[in-house]
Amino acid sequence: MKLTKGLTWPFLIFTFLSLIVFLAGLAAVQHNCTDRFGFTGPTTSSAFNLSAPLTETCSRIFRFHWFTLAFVGITLLGMMVAAAMGAGLHYSRPFWIGMLAVSTVLMMIMCETFVGMQRIEEFLPWESAIDAILAGAIATTVGLVLLMMAVGTDWEHRRGHDSHDEKYQSGIGGVAVPVQNVRVEERV
Repeated sequence: MKLTKGLTWPFLIFTFLSLIVFLAGLAAVQHNCTDRFGFTGPTTSSAFNLSAPLTETCSRIFRFHWFTLAFVGITLLGMMVAAAMGAGLHYSRPFWIGMLAVSTVLMMIMCETFVGMQRIEEFLPWESAIDAILAGAIATTVGLVLLMMAVGTDWEHRRGHDSHDEKYQSGIGGVAVPVQNVRVEERV
């Protein structure tokens, strides 16, 4: 098993499990935001300096966070399906690197958001849930970066490289295609 291909699955599993921690913290914060037991939690006007009414507070505040969770989750599930198909993940490498880059930026935004909330006095009732969100967001961001490195540096599946005899070919499937960094004498 090649090194980069062998690291893809552990990084995928680590990232998916850390996304579950993010999900648990986000669900706990949104669950505690309701007025079921007489506790309303921080209002939009106190916590986010918005002038929205108290109704719809939770659903409006956490829309972007749930979108981020869904985007990253669908990306990871798609990568798992492609990785389970053998080399399917590596044949569509530019697509997956693009999806991972967007996912990484979204999770960095989540980290920045919840780091800012961590020590605000209005959020003390939610402190453990916010810590869980922050831990999940940081771990997911690290996992996404590791996945980008594993998928992006997969030299075993690069174009024009034959892993059986360790020599460069100028084409795939008998088609003559010029390969970069190959001297003119070596082209077909």
